[in-house]
Amino acid sequence: MVENNSISLEQMAQKSSDASEGIHLLYNVFLSIVALACVAGTVKYWAMLMGITDAGALRFDIAPLHWRLAATTLALLLPLTALGVWFQTAFGLWGWILVTFIQYLMHAVLPQWYGEDPFNLLFSGSVVILFLVFQTIFYLKERKRLQEEGL
Repeated sequence: MVENNSISLEQMAQKSSDASEGIHLLYNVFLSIVALACVAGTVKYWAMLMGITDAGALRFDIAPLHWRLAATTLALLLPLTALGVWFQTAFGLWGWILVTFIQYLMHAVLPQWYGEDPFNLLFSGSVVILFLVFQTIFYLKERKRLQEEGL
């Protein structure tokens, strides 16, 4: 007696669909975390500019010029990036890349002016890498789907 261990095409499509839904759910959670990190960064920079943190040492009117430029830029760019990431627009990705670039300049290239912030650099770099991983997965899935349809 031979058992039929074959899987039907419908079962394979269902498993593929479940995995795809799982990836999309994970991607949406990832984007939500990134958007919340942008909001947290916004609060951090606005609090700094208003003198609430650091004992008021980096308040806008008394901060050195390089801090005023960087903090103001990030305080304005981060909430826009948060909206872009939350609504999954292209600006969210480009905003995040710009924010990451600015922060790498601040904390990796010019630590003598801005201090070192390895956690921020690690988090920002990890987000870029994870985003590229997700986009590669989506690209490969779409390419496979198009090949199966003969397009």
